[in-house]
Amino acid sequence: MWGNDHLTNGERSQGAPSTLITPARERPRAAAWRTIPSWGLVAGRDKAIPPAAERWMYSRAMFRKVVEVPTSSHVAMISHPKTTAKLIEDAARATR
Repeated sequence: MWGNDHLTNGERSQGAPSTLITPARERPRAAAWRTIPSWGLVAGRDKAIPPAAERWMYSRAMFRKVVEVPTSSHVAMISHPKTTAKLIEDAARATR
């Protein structure tokens, strides 16, 4: 459950986080990945999300660039920080 709707008033007043995301009251009009450009990183040795599934998801999205890191596990941003940073920088430059 998102937000703090499940908390009692007492829990809310005792410092429970109130800035968490709460469920939207309206249905989205469109999936953002269909219209917003995407950049992706495929971790070649990911066991949580198979690389083929990652590639398929990026192919569905409006991707501009996908970087493959064949030796990376699920957390490529930790094991390959320079590759990840370059991808983020490329995305930032492309969207200015």
